[in-house]
Amino acid sequence: MTTWQSDLVPGVNFEVVMLTPALAAEFLTKLPQRQRLLSPRSVDRYAADMYSGDFPFTGDSIRFNAAGELIDGQHRCHAVIESGESVPVLVITGLQDVIRYLDGGRTRRFPDDLRIHGYANHVALAALVSRVWHVEHGNYGYQGVPYVQDPLYANVQPSRAQLWQTLKAHPELVDVITNAHRVHRYLPNAPLSVTALVWYLLGEIDVDAREKFFYELTQGAEQTGPEYPVNVLRRTLTRAMNPGESREGHIWLAYYIKGYNAWAEGRTISYLRMPVPVRWNSLPLPVGMERPTIAPPGADETSPDA
Repeated sequence: MTTWQSDLVPGVNFEVVMLTPALAAEFLTKLPQRQRLLSPRSVDRYAADMYSGDFPFTGDSIRFNAAGELIDGQHRCHAVIESGESVPVLVITGLQDVIRYLDGGRTRRFPDDLRIHGYANHVALAALVSRVWHVEHGNYGYQGVPYVQDPLYANVQPSRAQLWQTLKAHPELVDVITNAHRVHRYLPNAPLSVTALVWYLLGEIDVDAREKFFYELTQGAEQTGPEYPVNVLRRTLTRAMNPGESREGHIWLAYYIKGYNAWAEGRTISYLRMPVPVRWNSLPLPVGMERPTIAPPGADETSPDA
């Protein structure tokens, strides 16, 4: 291992090391008494990326002050121990009293990544990718709303690397957002990402049915009865909201799917409502979609992170 210095910052040393679980445990013994609280979600997120090989060397450093105390890097150290993986890191030692200046900038997020890489509608696309990731991991499009009996990822928030994996696996989501934008102009109450998720899910089951359903929803149904599902759903999606009124995203998703299912099955309905409280087996899935069995952490390369 080679340590180097710079005349611009006397007393500060730089070294690239392989951070193994054993070395990470040693580093953690050097934490100062006063340190920011550990975030288990951040640890899990890093560990998942390490486990799946999506934690490249970026130049972000693990920092020690002049007293030999670890002042930046505890989450990465815990993640290395949790994942059992080793990763190369830059270690800087000999820093002065700089802890107050660390982590003060704005964190780069997945929408920022998409914008940098030239994706149009980057904010909406990022939201849709997150919705799809959650659906694939047993959540009803949103963190904390599982639709499987034994949720493993209910309170998990995907990392940027996992979101990139999801987009890579589903490049069609770029076109989904474009189509959802057109629908959203007619049905502005529901979040755009929910409309996009419905477009995606129905397309995975029956493209022709999806096209007909959304055409009737936006352009008008051949049947005009008040209990025709498309008309009931349209009234729900376009009803004027009272000042301060809002609905959570998973409620809008359930409305969409309840309306679609009644339409697909040829049933009439009078209104759409959600049971309270919401339980995993009360959340409707589109006709033709089964509740999945979710693999436990470590069983595949999309292990959970938080």
